[in-house]
Amino acid sequence: MSFHPASIPLLTVSLTFATLLGGCGVETSSNTRPPRIPEKVDRLADWLSGSFENATQADADPAFARLSLNSCRVWPDRTDGHWIYLEEAPADDLDRPTRREMRRIRIDDQAPLVSEVFAFPTGSTPPAGSWRHPENLDAVDPFLLLPNEGRLGGTTLLRTGSLGGLR
Repeated sequence: MSFHPASIPLLTVSLTFATLLGGCGVETSSNTRPPRIPEKVDRLADWLSGSFENATQADADPAFARLSLNSCRVWPDRTDGHWIYLEEAPADDLDRPTRREMRRIRIDDQAPLVSEVFAFPTGSTPPAGSWRHPENLDAVDPFLLLPNEGRLGGTTLLRTGSLGGLR
């Protein structure tokens, strides 16, 4: 087999490209399992999901309005932590939430548990009551959420002691 001199640069470029693709360290096997989310992250996400009210506090102290906080886990297939959608509203008017946000519970090198708060970009806030139908939140793109650093609890590192047995 003979090569025409003009085909050698094309062959060199093709082989170089094939080598780069093959050696870039990208796992293409469908047998690769995603990393497992630790049990303590599962437990904290479970505790933070559900419906909560401050009725006892509001009844005891008129300075506190009666509030309802409803949250649900979303995006169960994600491997970067557990994501929770949260709505806070007056207990007597759940269709008018005063706060809507996403939280991500995860671990990292700085702390055993990290809770991050994210805001929705302008115009993409889900409708009130979305916690009742978490599948409707699948349309939200987590990469477009805005880290809510200006709010207390924007990122909380849970470092010391225990939280209900979480260590």
